Amino acid sequence: MREARFLLSLLMATVLAIVFASNTRAQDLGAKYPATLEYKSKKAPYYTWETGPEHIYALKKFSVDYGKDLKLRLGACDLVIGTSDDNAMWAVVLPNRPSKIKALAGGNGESIAHIWLRFHPAMVGSLFPEKEVKGPGDPTSLYWAYRIARAKVDGEFGQGPLLQVPPKDTVLIDMDTVDALRRVFTVDVEKEKVRYKSGYVTMAMPASVKASKKDAGEIIESAWQAFDESYAFFEDSPEMDWAAQLDDFKKRATYCKTVYDSAILLHQMLDGLQDSDIYVGLSDEIVRNGFLELEYNARWDAIRSTLGTVNTEESIAWSLTPQKVGYIAILGAIDDADVDTFDKALESMDYSWSLILDLRYLNKGELEFAEKMAGRFLAQDSLYGYLQEREEGGTGLREKVGLTCKSRGEWQYSAPIYLILGGGTAAVGEQFCLMAKQAPKCTTMGSPTGGFSLNRRRVDLPGGVWMTIPVGRDLDLDGNSWKGKGLQPDAIVEFPDEEFDSTSDPVLYRVLEDVLKTPWEDRIAGREGAVAPEAKEGE
Repeated sequence: MREARFLLSLLMATVLAIVFASNTRAQDLGAKYPATLEYKSKKAPYYTWETGPEHIYALKKFSVDYGKDLKLRLGACDLVIGTSDDNAMWAVVLPNRPSKIKALAGGNGESIAHIWLRFHPAMVGSLFPEKEVKGPGDPTSLYWAYRIARAKVDGEFGQGPLLQVPPKDTVLIDMDTVDALRRVFTVDVEKEKVRYKSGYVTMAMPASVKASKKDAGEIIESAWQAFDESYAFFEDSPEMDWAAQLDDFKKRATYCKTVYDSAILLHQMLDGLQDSDIYVGLSDEIVRNGFLELEYNARWDAIRSTLGTVNTEESIAWSLTPQKVGYIAILGAIDDADVDTFDKALESMDYSWSLILDLRYLNKGELEFAEKMAGRFLAQDSLYGYLQEREEGGTGLREKVGLTCKSRGEWQYSAPIYLILGGGTAAVGEQFCLMAKQAPKCTTMGSPTGGFSLNRRRVDLPGGVWMTIPVGRDLDLDGNSWKGKGLQPDAIVEFPDEEFDSTSDPVLYRVLEDVLKTPWEDRIAGREGAVAPEAKEGE
């Protein structure tokens, strides 16, 4: 691993300049990362995270000593810190040389390849004392830290790409060994209790596969050619000399020793386009993922607390308030089974006089399924936007093509609908929003959407590397692209993160307040003639 990291340093002159311009003296990390976030409960808020060149450090040594249960003594190593609101939330430790695990429960005598640490923000200074922090570390550590974080953040004290603050005095020590085993321990520092979590042992990150200079060069050239022929957004990056990138990065490819190095190099080349819809992967591993940038303005546990009884099936959740307001949330990647569930939910509340569609988690799935769902609100087929693709064999764009959502179902819901939007509403979620907006009584509330395109084409490259190319411009009915900006809701409803907790989703509260202002005389069932079951019983 260390050899590959050294080779990557030749690819990062820009990062080197940033890092070594910073303070080279020992640093008090406790002072640099003041703890302002606290653990609240197992259902506490989840936070986005970030890291960068300014969070890379060289350590003289790293050690932990929890008696006979777990003891680690590493020599010189690099440290990368991940932050949320300037709080230290995770750390990756990369040893210069593998060091041995000393543990009773599992992994004793095995050599450590890297360590992933989760801890309460107030513990960063005690875990990494000032006397052990020499200054800036190897800048190539950043890419390895990203790789490790992406693989492990959705684990203990995490949910998807988001992080929870661990309890005070709790440390998660998650180690991959050089023999591709994974050893995970949780430590209660105050009670001096160490717990070994054996279920992770076979879940180590995949080992890097060796690659020749020719292999790396072919990956770069194939990727460059595919983008040159199909990418629809070059005009958004006029300052970038795309033609020069090919020779530049083919030269850099001669330093790559593994396929992962090549994927990282491709990541660097495509970063210049500043396009969040470009993904780079290696087999099942994501190297570049724009969706890590999504910002969610929702708390699912608070939604359940607010609504009481919530039905869930597939990726659909639904409920009905005592005031006969319907609620449907789309929580995951939608497929054909979700369409059937969506129909069932809508049929069960046909007598509701208003419906809240919560799209704050909708960012995955196929467009055809979103169209089927949205079609239940349209009395007739409706134009909702346009698509504009690259000219075949040319550098310009074709004429825009209209996109139509077809009306569907034996009946269509005709009462007012309220779409809740947020930064997590992206790609297919944004298309769903545009389609549903064609309903005659539709209001959108919340925050601007994520600003992602659905028109991406996957291209497979040598060595198992793959990437996505944005091949078309998504446009609204006014001919405007929302890429990078998001769709703007009719009514902005935003609250600071601290107002969200396990029982409070203020965005949902505000939407419900607005819905309930509807005059009684305007509260008409979503399906003509539909009545509540209790009303039928009283006839």
